[in-house]
Amino acid sequence: MNEHCHQTVTTPGQAINALESGKFCNLGKVLPIGSLEARKLSTNAVVFYWRLTIDGKTNRVSIGHYNSSAPPKSVKPTTNGFSIAAAKAAASE
Repeated sequence: MNEHCHQTVTTPGQAINALESGKFCNLGKVLPIGSLEARKLSTNAVVFYWRLTIDGKTNRVSIGHYNSSAPPKSVKPTTNGFSIAAAKAAASE
């Protein structure tokens, strides 16, 4: 987890729950390239981003909103957003 994530978290879900408004948190690598990040908005909604660096330039691509009620192992988004696994699957595509 990066410097904006709470130091004592052990899972991506805990990192999202501990995230402060306006901050990004790295949730892990995405294959074949990049990483999955989450950002908590001022409305307390959480948005997933795929972060990658190409030619020294960092880019973030919005994936969609986090749905904490989505089945955790589901790799497909629900009508209300993405599980962590679904966001990682979307980023890897």
